Amino acid sequence: MRTSSPEPPDRAERGAILASHARGKNLGPDADLDQVAAATPGFSGADLANLVNEAAVTAVRGAASP
Repeated sequence: MRTSSPEPPDRAERGAILASHARGKNLGPDADLDQVAAATPGFSGADLANLVNEAAVTAVRGAASP
């Protein structure tokens, strides 16, 4: 049985995936999705979606802390 693994997205594709998953979320003024895309080589689309979701959860928890 043969298996094939798709190539991970390149930098531009990672940027587009991050932008898609960040849509509708309030990003800080210093949020730079291009910088995140550059720092995440090898991440799959699912990895990037999880990264955005975890960042949102962390931000909400941080805002709720006294």
